[in-house]
Amino acid sequence: MQKLFAVALLLTLGACASIPLGTMLRFATFDAEDLQTVNPGEIRAAVRTHRDVEFGGATLRVEVGLREEAAPRIDESFDLEQLPQFTARGLGLAMPPEDRQWIVFSLADEDVDRFRSMQNALVEITNVDGEKSLSLGVSTSDGNFPDGMHEVPFAVDLRLFEEDGFFTLIKETDIEIDRSDDGDS
Repeated sequence: MQKLFAVALLLTLGACASIPLGTMLRFATFDAEDLQTVNPGEIRAAVRTHRDVEFGGATLRVEVGLREEAAPRIDESFDLEQLPQFTARGLGLAMPPEDRQWIVFSLADEDVDRFRSMQNALVEITNVDGEKSLSLGVSTSDGNFPDGMHEVPFAVDLRLFEEDGFFTLIKETDIEIDRSDDGDS
């Protein structure tokens, strides 16, 4: 059985970002069976950005399926809520530079049971032979950017297992801010 992991990066800020080689290697064998062992209460997404940027929310998207067209497929999105109080070191995150901040999200309480249901549904896929694919993505929403800022530094770290800590999903990159919808044009 071949295992394939594809990281789908869903950035609502509208830019491509680089995925570290270490992340690709880490997930070279991560599959639907591994996803079944994730405790949804331990999932965290940490966004490192400029200290004056705010996000209203975030989403974790999970897609799992077989390559064949008629095979079972899962395509779910789960809301993430911002953690109000945390310390970077307390979560195992590196201290950001002075002009940056971490914004940390956890799975929304109302989506924990849905995530567990999705994990139970994975049994149907893991019991079928064939090439499987797994895609995880994190996107942010409702960004509030200071006036005059044209691009924003953006990086995402993800934690699936508390004992493993965070890993970099997206290396820091500058993303152009699209202000076409906020009346600045």
